[in-house]
Amino acid sequence: MSHVNELTQVMVVRGVDLNSVADVTGGVWGPVAFPVMIRGIFAVITNAIAAAGVVKADKRPTAGDDTGRGDGDLGVLTFSTAHTLGKVVYHLLTDPVKLSPGEELVFQCTDATGASDTCTLGILMYPSWETPANIASMIATA
Repeated sequence: MSHVNELTQVMVVRGVDLNSVADVTGGVWGPVAFPVMIRGIFAVITNAIAAAGVVKADKRPTAGDDTGRGDGDLGVLTFSTAHTLGKVVYHLLTDPVKLSPGEELVFQCTDATGASDTCTLGILMYPSWETPANIASMIATA
């Protein structure tokens, strides 16, 4: 069983251009050997926000396949002009969401900010220990 003091921060992608409505280039992350519980998402502002914008974190049930992909189900970050250089914008989920090997978190910008607005995107998570043999997407090699 995991405890709150096992909360880990993972920077997923740096230098994110918030001025383009699309999936964030390099903004995909997924667990490899054991499930994790996603507790929240964050953005470190690396160039002051000039106009309001939105970034969502979606759960993709099958790595590389958008079938059944969520819409902000792992968090939504709303940016405003009050978010200046060095500020950290975050969203904590009311109930953590389990992400298993073979699943992915995908960041997408759904409402573009001003020109040259950038940030670093990351997640807050903790492990959800499980034996690999009990995870359907894990296959032992011969």
